[in-house]
Amino acid sequence: FHFYSGIGGRLDFIRGAAMSKRGKSIIALPSTTRDGKRSRIRAHLEEGAGVVATRGDVQYVVTEYGIAYLHGKSIRERAMALINIAHPMFRKQLLDEAKKHAYVYPDQIFIHTQYHAYPEEEESREALKDGTPVTIRPIKPTDEPLLQDFFYSHSDETVYRRYFRSVRSMPHSKAQTLVNLDYKDNMAFVATIGEIGFEKIIGVARYAKEKDHPGMVEVAYTIREDYHRLGLGSILQDRLEHYAKKMGFKGVAGYLFEDNVAMLRTFARKGRYKGDVVSDGVIRVWRVFEEGVGRRETRGRRMVSSPN
Repeated sequence: FHFYSGIGGRLDFIRGAAMSKRGKSIIALPSTTRDGKRSRIRAHLEEGAGVVATRGDVQYVVTEYGIAYLHGKSIRERAMALINIAHPMFRKQLLDEAKKHAYVYPDQIFIHTQYHAYPEEEESREALKDGTPVTIRPIKPTDEPLLQDFFYSHSDETVYRRYFRSVRSMPHSKAQTLVNLDYKDNMAFVATIGEIGFEKIIGVARYAKEKDHPGMVEVAYTIREDYHRLGLGSILQDRLEHYAKKMGFKGVAGYLFEDNVAMLRTFARKGRYKGDVVSDGVIRVWRVFEEGVGRRETRGRRMVSSPN
């Protein structure tokens, strides 16, 4: 192999940026070559390729599909972060290559992002009642470790009310099913604090299409205990219901313990709802959007034995 140039000044810029006060080392590049036929994110370098910036020097990699924070991450986390900002056309190929080289778990889920693209337009910045700035955005496959941290922050009571049983762990096999969604029949919004690379999830709102009730989605909301009563639940409810309606669903439903006053109040703030007993101590409450979306003045609840 013949090299026709040295390393140039790239490494100086990267290390200088990282060492500067509030500086960041960033590599920005298009996700594909100019003809769109090859990915700029690769599973491995070609034989003989020279390496200028090592993985220890790079903090951020940016493409038109997002930002990957790599500093201090494991090989698996780095691989998933880079796949997540590659062009959707090449993500399946990159994931297969990563599995082949044992960079990621062999059972890693893949949601075809060419048909289920990340809805970037749903990202927004909000402020809680105490002024804390939060980012509200759709969940991403790379949120798996953040979601696990979020789970382990819960009290035993929160876990029991959310999962209807005692759950002691959130392994990869379970967590990955909660972050790899199609953004249509299954959707989740997360509320995060901190800048990219240092984010912490403090709230999750999710829905799943109900099989037995056409046009309805089952919703669930979980807020980190130290962020209760700051209006975060209402923010997430508004975003989730608005998105569900935009996706063509006609209403929302929730399964909860009958003494879960907080969840009942969440449903009530959007208008009147109906409900019935599913099993001992557990009820299903539901509301059709046309009956209550956007009408905060019609608070209240009405329990009936059966609407059918």
